[in-house]
Amino acid sequence: MTDIEWTTKAIDLLEGLEAENQERILSKLEEAQNWTAHRLDNGISVVQTPGG
Repeated sequence: MTDIEWTTKAIDLLEGLEAENQERILSKLEEAQNWTAHRLDNGISVVQTPGG
């Protein structure tokens, strides 16, 4: 599993979106967190933390 760290800017941007778009992004991030290799193969960048 990969840890996701939220910046203040990321939270602000997410909160500025419509609920449907927020849910879509959060769903993709959750998938990326649990299945990192698949998301990396499809162009989404995720930074893994040591021990994660």
